[in-house]
Amino acid sequence: MLSQLLGDQGAAWVAHIWPVVQPAGISGVVGYASGLLVRKVVQMVVLAAAILITAVQGLAYLGWVTVHWDRVTADVQKLIGGGSEGGMDASQLLALLTDRLTAVASQGLPSVAGFSTGLTLAFMPGLQII
Repeated sequence: MLSQLLGDQGAAWVAHIWPVVQPAGISGVVGYASGLLVRKVVQMVVLAAAILITAVQGLAYLGWVTVHWDRVTADVQKLIGGGSEGGMDASQLLALLTDRLTAVASQGLPSVAGFSTGLTLAFMPGLQII
């Protein structure tokens, strides 16, 4: 059937590249699914953080609590290694997390390139494959 559609030369070409394309396709689907999961988790974490900060700020506005935002900022900078001691900025932290996510989630997959492509496609704004 394939040779009827593509001809003998096209069928031979597809048979030649199929061992390379098939693992990349499977890895791409796994990468896309992982990306969707990570994107949803990040959205939920950001929403929870926004609700928490809004609630604390509302309580501070009402005078029920006192928030020392300078201490909060200093503690967060220590946590992520930022500040004057030469730690990471936000882009370096994001790059590190992306590298680690790709390394962990693609362990044992036949094609890291396919996984990375699928993961990237899941994070593209406005693109809905599923």
